[in-house]
Amino acid sequence: LGLWNERINRRGRAAVLSLLAGLLELVSLCRAIGAHVIVGGVYPNQKYTEKEYLLLLETHKELQKWAHKFGVKSQDFLANVDDGSGKWLPGLMSDFIHPNDSGHRLLFENIELTQFEALKIKPIPKAKL
Repeated sequence: LGLWNERINRRGRAAVLSLLAGLLELVSLCRAIGAHVIVGGVYPNQKYTEKEYLLLLETHKELQKWAHKFGVKSQDFLANVDDGSGKWLPGLMSDFIHPNDSGHRLLFENIELTQFEALKIKPIPKAKL
């Protein structure tokens, strides 16, 4: 999730609240159609300031609580890619916001694949042409 898209650099905490409210609305809409919901977590950005990094961590912690509060799991997309100040580790970014292939690989490796097995989702049958 990109707090940068919510203009955290201009809106601060209001950006966090907007992002979380929007996600809860999406969760509600998904559940209304019977979809299983797993939220992707926040990730680094080379332009985060110290203040913005603290808000990023606050958002990360709040998303981690959602499993207990709302029954919604979230993926940890900070582990293995955050340099400890909210920036991508060297060699993991394609631009100041987005990961490169190596960064995407590490994000993928953070996904707990067993959570999908627990959902017992049946595979979609192949269409016969």
